[in-house]
Amino acid sequence: GIYIFGRVENEKDREKYRKGIYEFIQYLKQEGIFDYAYIGIVVVDERFLSKNFNPEEFIEKYNADTTKTKENYRKERRELIKKYDNDFKNTTEEEKKDKLENILKSDLFGEHPIGIYKYSGQNVLLGSGIIGEKYIDGKGIREDLIKLKMIPENYHGVQTEKEVYFDIEEW
Repeated sequence: GIYIFGRVENEKDREKYRKGIYEFIQYLKQEGIFDYAYIGIVVVDERFLSKNFNPEEFIEKYNADTTKTKENYRKERRELIKKYDNDFKNTTEEEKKDKLENILKSDLFGEHPIGIYKYSGQNVLLGSGIIGEKYIDGKGIREDLIKLKMIPENYHGVQTEKEVYFDIEEW
C-alpha cells in the first residue's frame, strides 16, 4: 500500500491526487509492471500525524450511530478533525517521522488487501486500487471488483487520467 498524507477539501485537490496517481501508473507502465500490479493507494488526512491524534475518537464516533448518513458522518469528521489543526502545526517533522515509523510498520491495512484501515481508516479521504489487467484476469476477480465498484465494467487498465477511479471518497 501507498500512503499519501495531505488534505482534500475541494474538487481541485481531488483532481491533483488523481493526476499524481495517473503519473505513477505511467511510470509503472514504462517499467513493464503495471499489468501485474495490485496496489492500494490512500490519501490520509495529514492531521493523522499530529502528535496527540487519537484515532479511537473517530472510530467511536463513527460506530456510535450506524444510522447516520455518509454525508452526516463526513460533516462530523470534518468538524472533529479541525481540533487537530494547531496540534498538527506544532508537531515537528521528527515527531511525524517517528509516528510514521511506529505505525506503518504494523498492519496498517488490516486484513483486507485494500480497505480496512486499522489505524487511519476514519480519516482516509481518497482511496484507489491500482489493479493491472493481467492480475485481475489471472486471479479471476473481474466480476468481484466490478461488484465492489473498484473498477468499471469496461475496465481495460488505466488509459487516461480520468480512468483513475477512487473507490473511497470521504472528503
